[in-house]
Amino acid sequence: VVREAVANAKRAGLHTYVNIIVGSPGENDETIQHTTDAIRKIKPDGVSASVYTIYPGSPISLKGELPCPVDIYDKPINRDPRLMNFDEGFGGNIIVDPGRALQWYYRIAQEISKEGILMLGFKECKTPSHLMKAT
Repeated sequence: VVREAVANAKRAGLHTYVNIIVGSPGENDETIQHTTDAIRKIKPDGVSASVYTIYPGSPISLKGELPCPVDIYDKPINRDPRLMNFDEGFGGNIIVDPGRALQWYYRIAQEISKEGILMLGFKECKTPSHLMKAT
């Protein structure tokens, strides 16, 4: 569905961007490669990435079922500066180590850039007007 939507948008002359999430429960190097391969097939103009985040006070139906410490729900928002590469800037309560999430971010960015696909960071997502096509 996403591949078709991106193709239709490109045919209409629009820039296309997709958002991905890294660090979901069960994420590993193999699933990151699947994500990278899917991006290559979809061929958007750009990709923004978020890190899987659980925010304090959020109703999470899977609480206690995720492969992470239970107390992660009670920790303060993670302000690790390495997370500023992701489109939301800083993460909330994240399951994956920030350094690992960043490794995956850069791995995806390096691989998709070979296809001419731009990996968007926080700055580009915050002020996207320069990414718009002139009419």
